[in-house]
Amino acid sequence: MEARRAGCIWCDVEIETERELPDQSIREYAVPPRVMLSMHDFERTPKLPQSVSCPECGEGEVDAVKIAAHATTIADSVASASSCARSRCFVAVPMGEIGLPGRILLCAKASAVAYAPIGESTAPGQVSLRELKHLYRAHLLTQKTEVYCVIGDPIRHSLSPLMHNTGFVARKRDAVYLRFSFTDLKDFLIAIPEFGVRGFSITIPHKQNILKHVSDCEPLAAEIGAVNTVAVRRNGSFVRSNTDYVGVLRALESKLKLRGSRVLVLERAARRGLLRSRLHAQGRRFRLCASRIGGKRAGARGRWRSGSASRASHGNF
Repeated sequence: MEARRAGCIWCDVEIETERELPDQSIREYAVPPRVMLSMHDFERTPKLPQSVSCPECGEGEVDAVKIAAHATTIADSVASASSCARSRCFVAVPMGEIGLPGRILLCAKASAVAYAPIGESTAPGQVSLRELKHLYRAHLLTQKTEVYCVIGDPIRHSLSPLMHNTGFVARKRDAVYLRFSFTDLKDFLIAIPEFGVRGFSITIPHKQNILKHVSDCEPLAAEIGAVNTVAVRRNGSFVRSNTDYVGVLRALESKLKLRGSRVLVLERAARRGLLRSRLHAQGRRFRLCASRIGGKRAGARGRWRSGSASRASHGNF
């Protein structure tokens, strides 16, 4: 009644509330003209119907059906998008950190309704109304919007969406940059066509794992043994590359004169190829000391003082 007096067009009725009503129609109450019946599953995404149909406005018990369910895989979000695409009155809300990208992209690709708290988020996978509108510009997304993202685990701390989306706004480019969190890399790769991903950045723990799933690789990335950027061609194939070394060298060259200098590189063993090949290729003299992952600080200091390391490589040092 309060919603109707306030002039609201829609009201959201939980299915538990509907079941507790006396034997009479929801329409017999003083509800707004449009009624949405909703259910929540905080543990998993149930098997969704291929499509949902509702009577025309005001002729049935409800005008739309909403299912907000916890996404344990990206495939759950894909299933939600598929059901929405086939239905005019079905609203899907993937919940949880894994469901966040689908939650945003459904605004453009299928679902006409999205939820966002006015203040700070109250659960994983939620973004505030301010973020939804000003960071991701969800209300402006369309089927033509280019989709880019960063993948990793953990990834919630990443500032990449802020940096790239700010750049898209400055360049007036119809594009959005999201963050994808998952445990199975194949789960993400299979979902790329469904979400229309044009390219993605990669951070731990997928930089090396991606090499197993993508065949076309730039020679430098193959030499380094890790990938941080993947472009998706129009035919769906991938091009892998590594731009980490460019950032490192540019940062150093802005402060130091590297040519003709002796360079000491301290790296983890898993990343020892990153700068070694570039320094050697450009004729710079260097020495590389790479400690094992998880090595203790005291051990590292001891190796530094003694001038040795668990593994060392050098080029005309």
